[in-house]
Amino acid sequence: METNIKLFISEIKGVWTNGGFYINGSGNEYLKFHYYDQTGLNLLEQAGLPYLLLSNDKSEATFKALKKFKIKNYKLGSRKPVNYIESYLKKHKLSWDEVAYLGSSAEDLDIIKKAGLSAVPSSAPYYVKDMADWILRRKGGEGAFAEFVERYLEEKDMLKKLLGLPDLLMIK
Repeated sequence: METNIKLFISEIKGVWTNGGFYINGSGNEYLKFHYYDQTGLNLLEQAGLPYLLLSNDKSEATFKALKKFKIKNYKLGSRKPVNYIESYLKKHKLSWDEVAYLGSSAEDLDIIKKAGLSAVPSSAPYYVKDMADWILRRKGGEGAFAEFVERYLEEKDMLKKLLGLPDLLMIK
């Protein structure tokens, strides 16, 4: 892989969650996140690679999950995420070629097409999978973000070192 990624961006809905939600009789909303995705954030931090999480959802459940994971770099409620990313890249002097993006739906297609590296969880629709560079094994809400980060770091020969593993065969 020739891509020199300097920023990881991920949609929350459909990647960190399975895209569904629960509402109880009192109207409280619940979302399921997977703790394994925290591994992806930790690895990015160790590798010195920044991240940005996005969602057009501004629910209290999403905000509380971000707080629980201690995620500081996010944007909620953006109806035009591609425009937000454009301004973010300009502010940080980055190009689309330096972006690794993980999305899951038709709403992500513009970003998937522009990113230097793109991936989707296995639960993404076929027409989104067709546009992505990588199709992950994990579904949204089941650790897809961590898999994306691990795969990138492994292809860059960084994963074993970051995990403190000996030079043994890694299972793919």
